[in-house]
Amino acid sequence: MAAQPGRHTDVVPPFRKRTFTAAAMTRDVGTLLRRGRSLVTVWTPTCVDPLLREQVMFAVAMVNDCKFCAFMHDDAAITSGADRDGLARLVGLDPADATDDVLIAVVWAQSRAANGLGRADEALERRMENRYSPQQIRDLDTVVRVMTLLNVSGNTAEALIRRIRGQSVLGSRVVDELIVGGTYLVGAVVSALSLALRRRVSPMKVWHEFDRFDGRALTAQGSVNGRVGP
Repeated sequence: MAAQPGRHTDVVPPFRKRTFTAAAMTRDVGTLLRRGRSLVTVWTPTCVDPLLREQVMFAVAMVNDCKFCAFMHDDAAITSGADRDGLARLVGLDPADATDDVLIAVVWAQSRAANGLGRADEALERRMENRYSPQQIRDLDTVVRVMTLLNVSGNTAEALIRRIRGQSVLGSRVVDELIVGGTYLVGAVVSALSLALRRRVSPMKVWHEFDRFDGRALTAQGSVNGRVGP
């Protein structure tokens, strides 16, 4: 019997993560492509501070509860100089506690992700406008959108893996899982191999680390329920 949201089993935890339809993913990709050159420049140190970027991406991954992405950006954030426990505390803060530039940006990103890329908490929106220029906000928005695209695609890949194991996710369609999740898994394998080469360890060691990694334990507010798309 497939695991269903709201039903706990001893074998498979309930799947409450957002997943993509192929149509919704296509729309989100189109939105990003319309950003033009900025879609590339946001990844340069002169545009967005690398540490802030990784903090934002890690926070978004935790909200979207993507195990694949949280694992990769846990490593990337630490490589950039961020403290893992500090990041976990950051995304658990109340918006009222965001009192400096970095905290405001990270909690703003968390709020955007939790609202399905809608506006953040109004207090955070005002603070962002007071601390960052319109272009800086747009650049950070691009980072949030890219990470959300990767996160929800990763969740769809996880749904595909569950289906293969006979644990279909309620409300997730096989065609979407094959298109979105299958594409994501190809990139995930390449990223895992790259991580193994960078660490100078075997790919199997990276796999075992990922298998033991509990991204859900880092999620401060829980995942956002539902499928993205019609």
